[in-house]
Amino acid sequence: MARKKSQTCTITWAGDAGIEQASALQKELLKAFDEKKTILLDLSQITDIDISALQLIVAAEKESKIRGVAFQVLDTIPDNVVQFIKLLDFPLPVGDMSGKETADA
Repeated sequence: MARKKSQTCTITWAGDAGIEQASALQKELLKAFDEKKTILLDLSQITDIDISALQLIVAAEKESKIRGVAFQVLDTIPDNVVQFIKLLDFPLPVGDMSGKETADA
């Protein structure tokens, strides 16, 4: 019996997520959009984020709607990143999957 491929992809960003990494992060997201039906973005391992990475996340949300692909940022976001997102009043598609603080809190 053939095994069914998972249609879900969890992408974990680690370390810095900034302008220097933006191209690689974008390629990773686009590859997932080409191959999967559900994309989960895990930010729990990032240590720093800047506006370019946040813009990629918003662009990914828009792309998901165009392609009919589910996209969600897991809510396991480090406190320093949550504070930065709040400071910018930046909307993120964050789900409530672990009960931890989210960017909307």
